[in-house]
Amino acid sequence: MNTNLVDLPRLAGVEISLPLLSDIVKTAPYDKAQLSDATWKKESACAAILKEANDTTLKATLESAPTSRNAKNIGKSNSPIFPKKPEVS
Repeated sequence: MNTNLVDLPRLAGVEISLPLLSDIVKTAPYDKAQLSDATWKKESACAAILKEANDTTLKATLESAPTSRNAKNIGKSNSPIFPKKPEVS
């Protein structure tokens, strides 16, 4: 739990502080049902940080995902990471 607690605000791009970590723990859901509760989502620091972390990671994933054109070219460059394969005759 300790590592995840610190990683959550980091993923959200929020400055880590002891009061914030305390708020996350104090407002964490008690069970799975509470995850769907509108009041918890609206009032919980934990819910807000979870949403921000999710939004941030989704945005980063979409920005770094290769386009279909780029994906087709992987392995076709002369870069040291993807050296060109010699042609077999």
